[in-house]
Amino acid sequence: MKVFVTGASGLVGSALVPKLVAVGHQVTGLARSPSSLAKVESFGAKTVSGDITDLETVAKASKDADVVVHLAFDHDAAFRGDWAGACEKDRNVIAAIADALVAAGGENKRLIIASGTLGLPPNGDEKTEGHRSPHLPRYLSTDLAFSYAPKGLSVIQLRLAPITFGPAEPHWFLQQQIEKIKEKGYVAYPESDNAWPACPVEDMADLYIRAIEIPAGNLPNPVTLHGLAEEGVPLKDVAKVLSRKLGKETKVVPVEKLPEEYGPVGRLQLIAFRASAEWTKNQLGWSPKGKGLLEQLELYNIA
Repeated sequence: MKVFVTGASGLVGSALVPKLVAVGHQVTGLARSPSSLAKVESFGAKTVSGDITDLETVAKASKDADVVVHLAFDHDAAFRGDWAGACEKDRNVIAAIADALVAAGGENKRLIIASGTLGLPPNGDEKTEGHRSPHLPRYLSTDLAFSYAPKGLSVIQLRLAPITFGPAEPHWFLQQQIEKIKEKGYVAYPESDNAWPACPVEDMADLYIRAIEIPAGNLPNPVTLHGLAEEGVPLKDVAKVLSRKLGKETKVVPVEKLPEEYGPVGRLQLIAFRASAEWTKNQLGWSPKGKGLLEQLELYNIA
């Protein structure tokens, strides 16, 4: 199949694109800088120069694809405080991609958008694939993408674990937390049930390939999948590993104080709870095989 990937040089894209090429797919990746373009080309993929604001460029590349995997998101703007603006950019590019796919024969095309499990309310079955969280602005992106299913387009939302990690260095969230720990001289953690769902990036890439290749009739349309190898690693357990690795003492704080301790990452930790990927694993035969988050943390050079 012809697969177009936005965010092809990012964490997930860098794991996914080489795997897609290796199993015989024709891959084109969207990237901005010369170094990112060179990186994607080194995977054996073709490249398109641009970013998610280049809507004509994205639409043209999408029209030529069988499947579009939309991974790119303006995280920089979101963490500067312009979450609404980042989400608006996301909706604009999703509309450009979906319109192009439908115009090119939507009944034979698929759009896979990325989202996350952060923000799913921490109670009952609301943490499963079937739950919708209309109170978060990024879910407007999901609503928009799902609106193309009646037009014949196969639409999948893949909610990534908030800690999707590689083998070389900690996830960005953890990097920010580590910098704050070094600045403050101690590791703060809550005595609470707050937990990070987590997934090794290689396992996430394998799930994406399954989502790309599964026949259209084998899943509902539209559908949500969860990319979670671990349903929830307690924040207190993460803190204890970081304390030992960094040689810093621990300090128990009320959960509501996490934003004071860790800034934007602390605010995300307030809404970090366990979630389920059981339905996804059963439907797609996905069985993550990578290291757990705590085991991988022990291997990082973060001192």
